[in-house]
Amino acid sequence: TPGQPMLPGDNVIRGDVDENGILNITDPVANLGYLFAGRSLSCLPAAEVTGDGKLDISDPVYLLIYLFLGGPAPRGEAVNCR
Repeated sequence: TPGQPMLPGDNVIRGDVDENGILNITDPVANLGYLFAGRSLSCLPAAEVTGDGKLDISDPVYLLIYLFLGGPAPRGEAVNCR
């Protein structure tokens, strides 16, 4: 559910790009920062949410649709990036 804390521990839920434990607007913003502003991400697999295996513009768009339009949840299992 958007805005709710997710998995505790070492696992990072798909879409929790900033790894704060909550899926919210900061996640697609961080993803866009990586794609277009040269910002770093500590867990790239968490940023790939469409399930196509590529990190591109479709990933932050997918997250925005999920968060604000009730689209499908990020695809894929939680990842261990620690």
